[in-house]
Amino acid sequence: MQALGQGVHALQDALAHQGTDMDNHDIVRDMLPGAKLYKELRNVTEGALVVSEVMSGNGKHLKSGMSLNIGGMSSKQLASFTSKLLEEIKKKDVNKINLIQ
Repeated sequence: MQALGQGVHALQDALAHQGTDMDNHDIVRDMLPGAKLYKELRNVTEGALVVSEVMSGNGKHLKSGMSLNIGGMSSKQLASFTSKLLEEIKKKDVNKINLIQ
């Protein structure tokens, strides 16, 4: 759980700070990210957690019409994820999932 939390936080930081190191990032942006960035951060967080669930064989939060960001996956990871995703889609009778990069 700790590793998952650290990974999700690192993903959020990468998006929020756009690669800026800790000495040069904007603390105000941390506290008040604005509506657009907040939505992006929420989507990437939700996507990371749903991908984690799917990979563990429990797509509890998988919903029709949701978008999952698969950017950064290797071809091997993508193949493994796609296989698990198809299993979860069948189990949950989900109609459509958008995969975005």
